[in-house]
Amino acid sequence: LIWAMTTLIASGVLHGRHNWSLVYLFAAIWGLCYGWKYPTDITIYTTIMPHGSESELIGFKALADGVLVWAPNLCFTLMNETGVEMHYCLASLVVWFLGALQVSYLMNPYDKVVAHAAAYNVMHEDEQVIVETRRQPSN
Repeated sequence: LIWAMTTLIASGVLHGRHNWSLVYLFAAIWGLCYGWKYPTDITIYTTIMPHGSESELIGFKALADGVLVWAPNLCFTLMNETGVEMHYCLASLVVWFLGALQVSYLMNPYDKVVAHAAAYNVMHEDEQVIVETRRQPSN
């Protein structure tokens, strides 16, 4: 939400060279938001996934990131190249953020998801033991 508010304020404030020095303030806030986002994403994602499926689910996350990350950038670039004013291009990024926020609200509360993952791990604990014993080298 801080990122979206900063982007909306920046799109309203940054109109020309007279206040261009404010870009550094906005860039610092955007940098903090992005620096906070990626470790938080991985932490949340790894705490809610069942044990034994880490590689598949991290691979799925990398695929989803790779497929979806280009869309806002493409929209911004197309708007900019067709002559739309920069503050509208910048504000259009907030639309993508709000869409992502709406999708995240569809997820169950974090505590409930972690409890579900823990219950799944307990329920399938025997299967993990069988896989682990098969991986041990024989003498």
